[in-house]
Amino acid sequence: MSAQSPPAEDLRYVVCPVCHQKLERVDDVISCKGCRRRYPVVEGIPVLLADRALIQ
Repeated sequence: MSAQSPPAEDLRYVVCPVCHQKLERVDDVISCKGCRRRYPVVEGIPVLLADRALIQ
């Protein structure tokens, strides 16, 4: 079993921990539609920690 990002439908109830906007899966990261932070996915699990986010 490979570690993949969660399907888009699994993110419908999850929001950005910083700005509380919707998240979307973009390639191998989870991206916020509001503040544009990008959260890593480690072994198939999104790491939604503000200090681990990359800001675009």
